[in-house]
Amino acid sequence: MNSPLEKLHTVLLDMLKTVMDFCDDHGIVCFLDSGTLLGAVRHAGFIPWDDDADICMDAENYRKFLECAHELPEKLFVQNYRTDPMMNVIWTKVRRRSTTVLPLHAPMIREDYGACLDVFVMNGYAQNALGRFLQRKADYRLRALMNKDALRMSGEVLPEQIEALQRLPYEQRRASALRAERILLRNLQDSGECYNIFYRPGHEEQILMPSALYDPQKRIRLPFEDTEFWCPQDPEQVLELYYGDWRTPLPEDQRAVHGELFIDTEHGIDYWFRREGMSMAEILQQDSVVE
Repeated sequence: MNSPLEKLHTVLLDMLKTVMDFCDDHGIVCFLDSGTLLGAVRHAGFIPWDDDADICMDAENYRKFLECAHELPEKLFVQNYRTDPMMNVIWTKVRRRSTTVLPLHAPMIREDYGACLDVFVMNGYAQNALGRFLQRKADYRLRALMNKDALRMSGEVLPEQIEALQRLPYEQRRASALRAERILLRNLQDSGECYNIFYRPGHEEQILMPSALYDPQKRIRLPFEDTEFWCPQDPEQVLELYYGDWRTPLPEDQRAVHGELFIDTEHGIDYWFRREGMSMAEILQQDSVVE
């Protein structure tokens, strides 16, 4: 019998096929990214302990994707601050409805926790000091506008500036986020370098990459499980920039990408949701006591 993680990989593979084919059909250029790209190069499929999927595209293609993403099959939910007031990251996630994947011990909020495919932006890096300042400022504001309930429930005290932004009505927060995103996102042809918006500009973790790596005319297809997917033209260079020594797998005690997870590939979060602020571990313990 397949383990929960193996069942999740089956779901994620179906999601990747659906989204990558959708992008091809709509003339949207995208690439495998992050851990999924590493899986393609090192394992010809998923990293055995990975628990989500990652793709990326440049700002121009990201805008195109958002314009037509509502045409994706009903089984998928396109989650970002445009569609979900509880969203807490600045990129887009595609979720599989009727599944649940979430940290076992984190407090739950009313957010969609379905199996996740991250859609990252490889963002053009501003080439002058003023442009970089505006990008950093827009990035900070955009992140500040995202929902932070999970942090509050874990006891973290947020700066008053962030609290003030999050007290705004949702429609005002959404409009402000759209304005910040327009300043933040830059096309690759405007810059010789780019970075994944997962990483904050101007911070130590930001990784700059040559924009030429994401030339749509030079992307390649690599085997992945029972199919092939589009990848950057030099995936090994991308992986070296991301991870350094990517060829050596992590030690066994570090092979949990997002920590200890609860995985259910047959039921959505509404099936499990009991009380806001409880963790999945508490809910399961509560259920076992009831039984």
